[in-house]
Amino acid sequence: MDQAIGDVLSAIIAFVGVCITGIISVIAIKREIYSKRVIQERIKWLNTFRNYWSDFMSAWETKRNSVNNRYAPNFDVKDYNDLMIKGEKARYYMISMLNTNTVQGNECNYLLKDYLKRMNLIKEIPINELEKFDLEMNDLIECCNRMLEKVWQKAKKESGENEE
Repeated sequence: MDQAIGDVLSAIIAFVGVCITGIISVIAIKREIYSKRVIQERIKWLNTFRNYWSDFMSAWETKRNSVNNRYAPNFDVKDYNDLMIKGEKARYYMISMLNTNTVQGNECNYLLKDYLKRMNLIKEIPINELEKFDLEMNDLIECCNRMLEKVWQKAKKESGENEE
């Protein structure tokens, strides 16, 4: 009789152990899946932002080099206008993508958003203001690079934590 009770208790303890191990495994797998999803979304955000940034900078460089299409007679006006519209769309998408809910840690986002809000590729830029915008654009490029590097480092760190 004691042998039977011992066997039953052993079976119950083994069953509880298997259940606890199963629950812990399910929780670990869910965390792993969630973490991978976060990393994938962060990398997707980075790539999307870089694409918009590229469209915006392409339009800005064309505008800056042609000074509102006055000095680029070989550049088709329709292509020029299409490029400016594409750049403006990219500018608005980037503004909407930047997180400025909290100040701490988002200084670059605030600065970037402020620059992007003031830039306008559609309206004419007087030649005397072009230098001012060029200086701001250099700051904007530096700020954008710092912000993208910060997001990339965060994604790499999260990825490294998953491999341990």
